[in-house]
Amino acid sequence: MAKRNRKYFVTGLLVVLPIMITLYLFITLFSFFDNIFGRYISLFTVERFGLKIPGLGLLVFIIVIFLSGFFATNFLGRRLFVYFEGMWLKFPMVKKIYPSIKQITKFLFSPKFQEGLQRVVVVEYPRKGI
Repeated sequence: MAKRNRKYFVTGLLVVLPIMITLYLFITLFSFFDNIFGRYISLFTVERFGLKIPGLGLLVFIIVIFLSGFFATNFLGRRLFVYFEGMWLKFPMVKKIYPSIKQITKFLFSPKFQEGLQRVVVVEYPRKGI
């Protein structure tokens, strides 16, 4: 009886936990990105229209990302990006954190990484000869 209950509990945990963690991450990321611009936009919308529109900060944040990408792909934008990135890297803590995050981001969003994920394999480690 106890063994079966433990099996049900572990199975339920394996089903519910990924769902709950995913929901938590989405809600946290939504709140984070909505608060970047949302707090300022909310002040404006409450003052003008008397209502707060949730998600408007996230929408503005997405538009800023698209405009940044558009600007960074142009000749002048690339040169300005390199200049400002050099200035950004002069800050003590930034030069330790930013390059690592940039490298991880490039790796995860590169086309080679996306094409390389074709199947899951198991590699036995350690074994003789390794």
